[in-house]
Amino acid sequence: MEEEKGEFMKKKTLIYVAHPYGGNEENKKAVEKFVDPLKKFKDVTFISPIHSFWGYEKTDYLKGIEDCLSLLSQCDILAIPRFRDIEKSKGCLMELGFAKGVGITIVYWDELREYLEAYEVEEEE
Repeated sequence: MEEEKGEFMKKKTLIYVAHPYGGNEENKKAVEKFVDPLKKFKDVTFISPIHSFWGYEKTDYLKGIEDCLSLLSQCDILAIPRFRDIEKSKGCLMELGFAKGVGITIVYWDELREYLEAYEVEEEE
C-alpha cells in the first residue's frame, strides 16, 4: 500500500496557462482548446487562472493579480502566448515579468507541445 501511495503522490509538473481574459468567455474557450490535446502527457497538471477563481469579474483588479501571481508562484512552468498576442494584457505582462523575476521556466504556447514531448503519453483505455 505504501508503494501505491508513493506512486499516487508523485509530484507532477504544474503548468500555469496564461491568456488574456478581460471577462471574455471566448478567451476561456481558447485556453480549453489549447490545453485539451495536451492533457495526454503524463505527470503534467495544467492550471488556468481563468478557470480557477470564482467571481473574477467582481474581484478588485489588484487582488485578482495577487491571487494569480500566488498561484503562478506554485507552478513549475508558465505557458504563455507570444508577446504580440499579450502586449495589451496587463495581467499577462505581469505574469511574464513575475515568472522571469523568480526564475519560473517560460514556454511559449507555440513551443509547448514540443517541450512536452519529453514526457510520457497516457495510455488510452
